[in-house]
Formats: sequence, structure tokens, C-alpha cells
Amino acid sequence: MSRRRFLQASAAVAATAVTGRAAADCAPRVRIRHHQVPWSGRQALRVVHITDVHVGWSTPGVALAAAVDAARVARPHLVALTGDYVNTSLQHGETLRRFVRALPGPVVATLGNHDHWADGPGMAKLLEREGVMVLRNQWVEARPAGQALRIVGVDDARTNNHDLERAFHRVEDPGSALVLSHDPSVADEIAEHGGRLILSGHTHGGQVQVPGLTDAVGRAVGMPYMGGWYDAAKARLYVNAGLGHSRAGLRVGKGASAEVAVLDLVPQAG
Repeated sequence: MSRRRFLQASAAVAATAVTGRAAADCAPRVRIRHHQVPWSGRQALRVVHITDVHVGWSTPGVALAAAVDAARVARPHLVALTGDYVNTSLQHGETLRRFVRALPGPVVATLGNHDHWADGPGMAKLLEREGVMVLRNQWVEARPAGQALRIVGVDDARTNNHDLERAFHRVEDPGSALVLSHDPSVADEIAEHGGRLILSGHTHGGQVQVPGLTDAVGRAVGMPYMGGWYDAAKARLYVNAGLGHSRAGLRVGKGASAEVAVLDLVPQAG
């Protein structure tokens, strides 16, 4: 089911639950969410995860600035971007360029459905010109903090551009890799290929977040991973609510608030 149909369903169900506080919840604020994540590396790494930027009329400039400030303050070893940088075209490409340039490097990215609807190859080139490593069913071995880290980038599943066989081809020890996938719906398949830590976006936290209700509606329409942490098969999946949105003003509830995630990857004991 498409996100549009999900939003229609959730909005209809939530209509009786959302009160006059909704307008305040839609204010352009950005929550910084910190997480400690056990992993198999030899030393701790800090990753800033930003997704669903949607530059243009629907994402206020203050949100972009807040995300850049949060990333800089965090002083990460890596910034991970997981798609939907625009809405329907590259007309706001210069805004995106300025945003990406301001982020602390290195930056690695995958594409989302809106990027492909706009111009997938064009988006990849735009990001690469700003020094971003764009992974489209590819993997790379980066060396943040001087240690090897395999990063697998799965292209967007919503537009059928994902190819897990290609993305994981010849990846040694995929269980220790960081996997980026815009659409969380393929998390179980990623786990079957050995991925154990997955970062995703796409859902905007449901955009209309009513505790218990939004998740229930998501499961009912085949979208079980709406926001936050999940166990997906043998993997841990984090679904980031994202920074922007393609529909101005449609972010209701704390779980759907714009966010930047700061993940501290902490070596497991033993």
C-alpha cells in the first residue's frame, strides 16, 4: 500500500482523537534523538542519521538549519542520509547543495522514492558533486575514526529500484555492516542477507501519530515499521521520522515530529 493511502486511512481514524493541540505539534521544531546501539566493531562510532529532507516549499529553512546545527554539535564520525531529498523535481537543488555542504563529513547516502520520481540519476550526481558517497545497491568500506566500517546502501524499494543480491555481493561479514535503506518494508529481506543494523526513513512516523492507533493502522495496511526501533527478523531496524515532508503542516504528534538521530555504536562486551 502507498504512503498516500496509509495517510488517508490514518487521518480518518485519527480525526476523532486529534484535538486543538495538533497545530502546536505541527510547529517546525526538530527533535534530537540519542541512541546507544550495541555493535560488533572494535571502538565506538557516532553516526548522525538524517532522512526525508524534502527541500522546498514544504520544509522550512529553520528545520534545515536546526539539522545542520545538530549534526555539527554531535561531531559524528559519519553522517548517513536515507533518501527523499526533494519532492517532485530538482528545482530546489541549490538549497539541497547548501544543506549538504554544511554537514560534517564524511557523508554517505541512498536514494528515496521522491528522488527517483524527480530524477534519480540527476539526484545522485548532485549529491556526489558535493562529496557525498551515494550507494545504489552498492557497498563501500569507509574508515571513520581509522577503523574499517562496511556500509551497504539499498536503493529505493518503493520504486522497485532495490537489488539486495547486488547490494550485498561479496560483502564480508554483513552482520557487522551498517545498512541504509530508505524504505523499511524490505528490512526482513535485508536481514535474510545478513544485515543486522538498518537505518530507514520514508514513513515520517506516520505523519499523524496517535499512540497505539497509528501503529495499529500501519500493521493493518501492511506497513508494520512506522517509527523508532524494531526487531526485523534477526536485525535491528531504526525508522527515523525524518526532517521534512511532502505535505506542509502534516506532522501531528510527538512520534511524528521532525528529528535528527544521533546513534552511538558501542562495541559489545566480549
